Amino acid sequence: MKYQTLKHILLVAVCFMIYPSASEAGENIEMGRFSLAVKLGKDWKSTIIRETQTVIFNEHPYRSILVREVDASKIHSSFHSERWVADAYRRGEEADMISRGVMKGMYKLEDVSRFELKVDGKNLYAMTFTQLLKGYIGYGYLYLYFPNFKESNKFYVFHYFCMLPGGKAQEVSMKEFHSIIRGFNLQGGNRGSPR
Repeated sequence: MKYQTLKHILLVAVCFMIYPSASEAGENIEMGRFSLAVKLGKDWKSTIIRETQTVIFNEHPYRSILVREVDASKIHSSFHSERWVADAYRRGEEADMISRGVMKGMYKLEDVSRFELKVDGKNLYAMTFTQLLKGYIGYGYLYLYFPNFKESNKFYVFHYFCMLPGGKAQEVSMKEFHSIIRGFNLQGGNRGSPR
């Protein structure tokens, strides 16, 4: 089963409205197979969905960060490399945005870019994109992390979406998003540290 960007956005909105956080996002979150050492501002709220190994952070109404564990064997054959799975996942996300958003006239999709980068020593497969809506511009950042992929067949999705009013390009702060990535820790691995 593939997790699409539009579903992420809707899930974030629903979770924020229906399941408000019991505490502000500024904590250590233990998820079973991974944990997050999180230090965000007081306006960020967290929602934890243990059944799907998902943590969502919201700064309502404009910014959200999603962290989720994905079992690659439920998406693709486990015989593929992490690069193959990352490319397939990113292509699927783009195709989903086109079919569910662009083709339905909900937004325009621009500036889609795929690349690799390193954040705090973590090798990440990335995709960035811009969504143009009436009166708003959305910036999306999708990072995929594959620690111990050969052994576990699991990878981790970090998705940051920032919706800003106005139709002109604006600079988006990556401080909180990179803080979440730095604070990510596999259970039994090296501890992440929020910065």
